[in-house]
Amino acid sequence: MNLHLAIFSYCTLLCSVVIICGESNDGKCVSLVNGPFDICTRAGYNNTLIFPKELTTEWQTEIAVYLALIIPPWENCSSVELAAALECSFLFPKCNSEGKPVLPCRRVCGELLKQCYNHTIQTGPEYLEIFMNVMLSECLNLPDENPSTKKCFEPPNFTTNDTVKSEYSLFYTELISFKYSFLDLY
Repeated sequence: MNLHLAIFSYCTLLCSVVIICGESNDGKCVSLVNGPFDICTRAGYNNTLIFPKELTTEWQTEIAVYLALIIPPWENCSSVELAAALECSFLFPKCNSEGKPVLPCRRVCGELLKQCYNHTIQTGPEYLEIFMNVMLSECLNLPDENPSTKKCFEPPNFTTNDTVKSEYSLFYTELISFKYSFLDLY
């Protein structure tokens, strides 16, 4: 697949689904189990926001194919649960008991970047590093909270390895510091 086409497709798909799924769901959830997005249950949740009418069966099939292609390469450097938590949540977020979306905690994204950076430099396909850069920008939109607050979640068996550092860890820390120093100007 052409690298530029892959990135463009990813961004277009993400923007389209976020716009469609950003509508009110009236506090209702829909099951992911045994459906086209069953791979997302690996992230540790079984329900997402109700699908809007614009998310046709054709769109669902396209997105399911996309998820089946984009999640497995992350397994080369991390767990499928970690990858599924992030990739699925941006498209089909976890739906809590009140029917509200719950995204992964920011440190989940940071851990994926940390685990995969060194791997992509040594052995990973070129597109994975670009997707990691896209993921980094998405990380900044995740709640910087602890899962005990119920404002975010962590996938099953999630652990961090704070003794392992990568260039992404340093960049991520600096980027967050810059973001907050920039916001202080207002």
